[in-house]
Amino acid sequence: MFYEWIDDLCCVSFGDYMGACEKANPKTKAILVIAILNISKRIMEV
Repeated sequence: MFYEWIDDLCCVSFGDYMGACEKANPKTKAILVIAILNISKRIMEV
């Protein structure tokens, strides 16, 4: 369930640009998600 959500987030965020949807392993996906969330937080603060 959680990894499916990460898959969806990667697909939406990167549009499968880097093959993020299927090729990324769970650790890589987690790093991507954390990076996305941090960027989103900074944008919201501005």
